[in-house]
Amino acid sequence: MDVKTGSGAFMKTLEDSIALAKEMVSIGEHVGRRTVALITDMDRPLGCAIGNALEVREACETLRGNGPEDLTEVCVELAANMLWLAEKGELAQCRDLAKQQIENGRAFAKLKEMVQAQGGDVRMLEDPAQFTQPKVCYEVPAPRDGFLYTMNTELCGIASVELGAGRERKEDPIDFSAGIVLRKKSVILFRRVRSWLPFILRKRRNVGSQSRPFYRPSVFRIKCRNRCLLFMHVSVQTV
Repeated sequence: MDVKTGSGAFMKTLEDSIALAKEMVSIGEHVGRRTVALITDMDRPLGCAIGNALEVREACETLRGNGPEDLTEVCVELAANMLWLAEKGELAQCRDLAKQQIENGRAFAKLKEMVQAQGGDVRMLEDPAQFTQPKVCYEVPAPRDGFLYTMNTELCGIASVELGAGRERKEDPIDFSAGIVLRKKSVILFRRVRSWLPFILRKRRNVGSQSRPFYRPSVFRIKCRNRCLLFMHVSVQTV
């Protein structure tokens, strides 16, 4: 299982995430199931896309071998551990097997098979440009040079909801084209003249009012020194 930790997770601290992972593994072992928990970082968004169609598009690219490095790593590790639990080999062999399924196209083919089995249109996966496109796209530039050394993932999600990508009330409509595309993430050196946080706005809302969450100091913090904080990826396996 995948236990998240950080600002975008249910468990905000590593200590709490480890405690939850151990508890869940214990439950699985208690009923006779081999169980593994991976603790993965949610102190920054996984991948670069936040939003419905954007994330589907990114998932397709990942299964085709062209996805963001962090998302690909998590997918491969989770798949490798499931294969290991199914006794398909040692963990290193299972990791290679998972990578091979991406490289030979079987991973993406399996996604299409699953979507088709549920009545979905696989042509949308083969050509994501067919998804509804937003009418407004607004780019947020960096205010100065420096390191983007921390992000609040939970507030990124809340901001995407305000753009229309999610619901504040159950009766609210969802704009599937709305969302955010991150060009830079934590521990990345960037230049002020470059756009580092373009995001796609839902088409029915005002640009100015919906961009305010990204200017709150609690969402993104810039460190103008040559040192930065790096959150290490932590894996826990209890068998």
